[in-house]
Amino acid sequence: MKKAPKLPEPIVLSGRVYLDGFLAEEAGFALALRLIVGDIKLHKVNKGGSRERFGQTYKYEGFFAAGIWDGKRWRRLLLRRKAAVDATFVGLVEMRSKARACVLQLRTLAAKKAVWVADDSGFEVTWQDNPAPQAQPQPPVQAVKPVVTAETVPVGQLPASQLDLFPDLPATPAKSRRARNGASKKKG
Repeated sequence: MKKAPKLPEPIVLSGRVYLDGFLAEEAGFALALRLIVGDIKLHKVNKGGSRERFGQTYKYEGFFAAGIWDGKRWRRLLLRRKAAVDATFVGLVEMRSKARACVLQLRTLAAKKAVWVADDSGFEVTWQDNPAPQAQPQPPVQAVKPVVTAETVPVGQLPASQLDLFPDLPATPAKSRRARNGASKKKG
């Protein structure tokens, strides 16, 4: 009896997106020397076609395909599913602008998960954030009462609830402030 093939683990997107080929040099999105798991690389495919969109037939000359780095190799990333990236283009000018738009859109997917879809042989972005790692429980912190002595706080400034802490000190009323009166000052 054959074992079922092991499905690839979900990949958390890093938010780093690169372009491949001449667009990378031109736009400043060249592939980094050190890749981390979840990096995305876009490359163009010069294969024209047409598709239905909003009730009209839309023709294109090429499109962008994406790969996601799993730590060992590039895996296929399904762009048009939940990543919602329109990666088709007609002509060189639109190709450049779509490349930038795709990079900016894919950068917003940082911390999202990409899960394997066996039917399409690729990874699909989920809209759930990667859950933060659970913090280790900390021992409870006991509240520390401040030590109040007669030397640190004058008796007149102690609240009534703390006056009974110092029974041998006389309770003196706080001094009233002198009112400022502009007329009483000497001008001169």
